[in-house]
Amino acid sequence: MKSGRKTLFIALAIFGLLAANSSDAITLFHTAPGSFDSSGSVNAGAAFLPANGFLTVELTDLQPDPGSVGQLLSGISFDIAGASGSGSLSSRNLGFTSTISPGGAYSPGSLSNLPKWKATESGEQIDISALTGGGSPKDFIIGPDSEGGFTHRGKYGQAGSSIIGQPLVLGGAVFIIFLNGITSASQVSNVTFQFGASPSLVPAETPVISAVPEPSTTALFLISGIISIILSQLRKRFQPRLRLALHGRSMAFTPL
Repeated sequence: MKSGRKTLFIALAIFGLLAANSSDAITLFHTAPGSFDSSGSVNAGAAFLPANGFLTVELTDLQPDPGSVGQLLSGISFDIAGASGSGSLSSRNLGFTSTISPGGAYSPGSLSNLPKWKATESGEQIDISALTGGGSPKDFIIGPDSEGGFTHRGKYGQAGSSIIGQPLVLGGAVFIIFLNGITSASQVSNVTFQFGASPSLVPAETPVISAVPEPSTTALFLISGIISIILSQLRKRFQPRLRLALHGRSMAFTPL
């Protein structure tokens, strides 16, 4: 519990700093309806909030009760205006990891800094991926259970051998990536979701939301988002979604 509180305080400090330096757009991308790869249907969303010198990315897997690891979100690539470096990037990651048992039951999520997830850049192209260091597909993001959430009322009854026993991230994860050259006005484009260990590449649709929140609303989005994730998990009532607080209104991705 102490380590969880420490992580919460660190996350809030980082998010508060980010909010103070960002006053521009939160942009939301999504896989096209009916998207699939060789393993089956896939469904994911991503929210981007640029700031002066760093970028917040929230990834969410929305595919309920997947059967194969090939349907799990394992990374994302995109371009962001102003980036110009190359190589590894410093980042702060946060998510809740769990393990699926035979029969589809799963353990309560544990707060994690997701060490398998790394960010790299090549010019304006950024990659965030769990496919680092080889080995098993650890820390891929899995969508909701058969009841559309993570309350343990449902199970992962379709889960095959490639999913069972693997440490997986429940629903979504947040990444803060430090990037020289970007500003709060930097635009994100050419977004491609990555699924599975191969991985399969699924391009995103044109952004479905692009809004300009007031700075106080930006801070609310960041801080309330992380608080809601942590408190919901602690109460075993976690329902992952992408929340965008836009001028007092709330919009969300919810599992289909």
